[in-house]
Amino acid sequence: FHINGEFPFSKLPNGLLQFTYYSGQLKKLPNYKIFDNTDIYQLFLYYNQIGGDLPKWDGSKNNITTLDLTSNSITGTIDESYCSVYLIINRNLMTGKIPECFTCHFSDINFKLNFGQNSFDNYDTIGTCSKNEFNVSNSFTLFMDVLSLIGQNIGYSQNDIESNIQFNLMLKANSIIIAYDSYTPNRIIHEISFKSTGQKFTLTPDPYPPLLSNITSNNHILVFKGLYYSYDITEITITIGDKSCDVTDSTFYQITCTLTTYPNQLNNVSGTLKVDQLQTTFNLNLDNNDGNEVFNNYSSCPDNCNGYICNYNTGICECPKDWTGENCYTPNHYVSSITPTYEDGGFVTMNGWFGDIHQDLNITIGNQGCKIDTISSNTITCNIGPGTGKKDVIVNQNGITWKSFNFFIYQSKQQTCLNNCIDTNHGTCNTSNGICECKSGWTGFDYWTGENCLTPNHYVSSITPTYEDGGLVTMNGWFGDIHQDLNITIGNQECKIDTISSNTITCNIGAGTGKKDVIVYQNGITWKSFNFFVYQSKQQTCLNNCIDTNHGICNTSNGICECKSGWTGFDCNSPSNNNNNGNTNSTVNPDGSTTINNDQTTYNILITSLLELDINSDTVKQYPLQNNWNITSNDKNGSNVTFTQILNETECQIVLSIQEIENDIQYSFAGLEFKLDKGSIKVSVSIHNYNYQSPLNTLQLQMISNVSDTTSNDCNSKSASTSTSILDNQTLNYISINKDNKILYGRFINRAISDGHTTLITTSLISNQNESVTIGINIPHCRTSCYIDPDFSVIISPDFKSNCNNKSKKYVIPVAVVVSCIGVAAIVMITYFIYKRKQNKIFEKKI
Repeated sequence: FHINGEFPFSKLPNGLLQFTYYSGQLKKLPNYKIFDNTDIYQLFLYYNQIGGDLPKWDGSKNNITTLDLTSNSITGTIDESYCSVYLIINRNLMTGKIPECFTCHFSDINFKLNFGQNSFDNYDTIGTCSKNEFNVSNSFTLFMDVLSLIGQNIGYSQNDIESNIQFNLMLKANSIIIAYDSYTPNRIIHEISFKSTGQKFTLTPDPYPPLLSNITSNNHILVFKGLYYSYDITEITITIGDKSCDVTDSTFYQITCTLTTYPNQLNNVSGTLKVDQLQTTFNLNLDNNDGNEVFNNYSSCPDNCNGYICNYNTGICECPKDWTGENCYTPNHYVSSITPTYEDGGFVTMNGWFGDIHQDLNITIGNQGCKIDTISSNTITCNIGPGTGKKDVIVNQNGITWKSFNFFIYQSKQQTCLNNCIDTNHGTCNTSNGICECKSGWTGFDYWTGENCLTPNHYVSSITPTYEDGGLVTMNGWFGDIHQDLNITIGNQECKIDTISSNTITCNIGAGTGKKDVIVYQNGITWKSFNFFVYQSKQQTCLNNCIDTNHGICNTSNGICECKSGWTGFDCNSPSNNNNNGNTNSTVNPDGSTTINNDQTTYNILITSLLELDINSDTVKQYPLQNNWNITSNDKNGSNVTFTQILNETECQIVLSIQEIENDIQYSFAGLEFKLDKGSIKVSVSIHNYNYQSPLNTLQLQMISNVSDTTSNDCNSKSASTSTSILDNQTLNYISINKDNKILYGRFINRAISDGHTTLITTSLISNQNESVTIGINIPHCRTSCYIDPDFSVIISPDFKSNCNNKSKKYVIPVAVVVSCIGVAAIVMITYFIYKRKQNKIFEKKI
């Protein structure tokens, strides 16, 4: 792919890191400007037919560090402009001299081969890398402090450097190498060596004013000795009196300059030594011509502080934490860990820092001496007698005492584990070491994983979403305190992290609509939930749009119809009545079911089973609930009954409460206000201490409502049918069942309270078999509890005939719900209203 042997692209997109064009028919090098302002850092054009001379290289606007032109037909010489790129030019037709910036690294045979199989004059010559201007700077990136080694002829590979600093990125070939390890300024002086040249340099990235040890003058040449100078002479300025001393050579420890013209004053003349932005002032006598003029302006430290930091203003060593004494020679010992012995005594191993000087070493554990067995700079072993419980530890040596209270604990041969690893579903106690052997999905007070059970096995229990134009999203759940490589994706968008704690994440998402999958990745673990996030509409719709404006007005902020006088129901389509319940009565049965009878129709509400579902909505556990309830409380008139049961072979408790509302009340849930009318039935379910197979799993609580006729009613006889109004972005969803001209409405709020936080849920019709209906309310993973709050009401069809002898009734009929939740309290409001018309003419006018 080429155009007459030329490079076929005039522009390249961002995002490319490497560009390779090999074994093609290229006969001409591309214009290097094509690669300006791109992300490409490696350019490979090998095994082509490129001829002609190499043009000059200008890398000032590109990021290329490697240029591979192997096996072409390139002629001419290599311009020194290529010193700023790692050039591979072997097997070409080049002549002349290789620039010294390359040849000074030719002691590295592999590097030298990059120029082999040409006709260079100096291929077998090793250069001297005479231009070495080095500096190490400490800079801050978005994530951490980094070190940059900056200079000339510093090589083409970070692997060529030997230093206690771990350099790991070549940012600009031969001039900038980056160390990404987090760095804290400490004024330590670093030695840096280059394997390919054998050169060694002394540098520090920490800003410190240049220090003077002495100044020697001889025939206008001045030599400054001290610390914190630079290899880059362009960074150094020396002024003596009103004259400049021209710097000719410099290292970290010494500067040489030429004072061409002496100032008028020769005795006690003031001067300034400036390195980069830091400077030191001094006074100097220039009237002594014997060449031995010496000047001191700082105090030295004893033994140069054993290589550590000397405060040159005071002459006192600033020792690191492991050393002490006037010269930092005495180990500042400590114990970091102890391997104790059993209660019958024995060997004790202490790890820490003890140095190589152990004068008058003595170890005491409790009130017993621990007899020394072996000792090194990091480990001591000693023998202790029998004992029990916690003991203080004292280590004394070199006149220094280290002590830790209750640091030693005699061990029992039968070890116990914390909380006995909760239970066998969580882990098994290893009694030899007292460590829980965690099982997948359970490893501690929250979800943990990893060999040491310290990595959080995170999950999301609730989400507060945003509107369709995007914004802030709040996720609650368990995220731990380790968040390596944290990334959150909602749908196909990244949610940019705003804040994070062990239980809450806030992030910003762009615009969108509908349901979206949620993925949370951190610490190498991926948590995912399908259709968990739902963009919210700012304009909510009401059921059947409240029929028309004569019946009611839709409140678009919450999707609730505000009915006008004379109308009632979720859609304001049922005429108001006088709250006469007619022949309707309700019964709470001992098996936990509720039966509502009205003339020829009987309605049953049953909580049938609890299912644990995996990420694919497949059932992994199923617990039957029907006929397993125990009554725990019952008021005198039977209007408020509470049941409980414990799931088989678990510690999970389910509590069921059924209550008849005796007077109209206002009810608030998840920030929304509702009215519960007199005669409503509220069913509350709570689920406690459920143990999941996986943090990705959820629960589904199944509830069934069935409708049946006890006798025939020919004038109203009609088969059951269902319809739904379920929209992902609406606050309220509805389902209706039409049976014998009686319409049963179930209203489902799309919110739940999960672990104390409001979150969104969705509603599904699980099954519809003849006159039995199952509804699903899908709730996310909850750690402790979830609360849901559907409610139910019924209107009659305008076609309803109360009976065939002109007596008319209107009914509110209950609908059942399936609650999908984890650690749940499900609240079901089942409202029934009996509309009874006293006079036939009034009824006929209303319908």
